[in-house]
Amino acid sequence: MQRRSSSGGTSTDLEEPLDIRKLVNDVADQFEVDNDIQVRPGAREELIQPALPHRETVERALQSGEITRTFLEDSLRSVLHNAMEIAKSWGRNAIGEDTTRESMKRYCPYLFWC
Repeated sequence: MQRRSSSGGTSTDLEEPLDIRKLVNDVADQFEVDNDIQVRPGAREELIQPALPHRETVERALQSGEITRTFLEDSLRSVLHNAMEIAKSWGRNAIGEDTTRESMKRYCPYLFWC
């Protein structure tokens, strides 16, 4: 089974295990460009660490078609967008650990990030 990511490439699920760190960093990097706001390393870790124990479950969901890579990317963008809004409301010019945690408390688009 192949999947297409929003970055345009395809990968074969069985050949490439889900690299959560790469997924989060790729989405965060593009979010920074698109929104002109920094996603600090600690904020990225707030997204990576809770997801790591669920990697195999997420891989199975991807392989079965229950979810898509685009869904995962959109879920991350949703958390980052909400974190950006929180950061701005707190007078901050970057997304940090605390704004990411607060974003996930307010709305969690995919359970393995909560």
